[in-house]
Amino acid sequence: MTCKSCDGSRLINCQNCSGEGFDFGNHKCDSCSGEGVIACSTCEGKGSIGFFKWLKSS
Repeated sequence: MTCKSCDGSRLINCQNCSGEGFDFGNHKCDSCSGEGVIACSTCEGKGSIGFFKWLKSS
């Protein structure tokens, strides 16, 4: 089953920096290390989730 959070892309935009890589004041974002993206927490970067995890997240 495809991960609903990342739509199978394995990555989501960093919520702290909105995918820009920098937090307010142009400092490197601590959450994404300036990458602008973080691994999807639902699929843990795999792009898909197992049936039981899907049931639990529904």
